[in-house]
Amino acid sequence: DQGRLQALGTPSELARQLWQGIWIEVELRAAPDEALVQALNQMAFVKEWSYTSGKVLICMSDEHLVPDLVSAICASGGRIYSVQPQQHSLSDIYFRIQQDVKQTGGAR
Repeated sequence: DQGRLQALGTPSELARQLWQGIWIEVELRAAPDEALVQALNQMAFVKEWSYTSGKVLICMSDEHLVPDLVSAICASGGRIYSVQPQQHSLSDIYFRIQQDVKQTGGAR
């Protein structure tokens, strides 16, 4: 930013610094029913979630808990068709750093 280094690291390292938790996309093809909604809301490691067009986007505290997430969804009657981690692109990272610099007025 104007000749100053604002962040240093690999894209994965920078993404972990910029966004707390990891995002997982779970394809269900059907809206979550009441049992699944309740299960997602009660999982301590699920920070937030949303449903759009057959897919649930879930922010989790730790990627090592993905098997627990899958088990809980299945136990609640959810039918999973795919599970994919969501990666932040280099442009996502760049624009987030620029946004943070404008808000804080300084380096990371």
